[in-house]
Amino acid sequence: MVAISPPRLGMQVICLGRTTGKTAGQVRGLEMVLTIEIERGRLQRSEGLFEVVGLNGDFSAPGDSGAPILDAESHNLVGMLYAASETSSYCVPIHRLLQGWKVEPILGTAESPAP
Repeated sequence: MVAISPPRLGMQVICLGRTTGKTAGQVRGLEMVLTIEIERGRLQRSEGLFEVVGLNGDFSAPGDSGAPILDAESHNLVGMLYAASETSSYCVPIHRLLQGWKVEPILGTAESPAP
């Protein structure tokens, strides 16, 4: 069973990436819109992302896409790494993924994490 938390501005988070391993960051933006080129000349627009900036260098690197993003305090699942620029990483909030998968979340907080 995994508890989830929504991202909050200023939240300290951890990325468990395949390439970078465990890195620390801070949520700097909510409801971000990102347009990326997925093929030559073909763009994809994604909305509702949250932005994370690394606290001690890069938060993510190529190969980390899909990595879990955890609340550094409660270790609740906050999101999934989606993409990165030279200065920021962009993540999908976990509640949006669960809604799309039609999965009922168990909400927890830093004060009282879910079992």
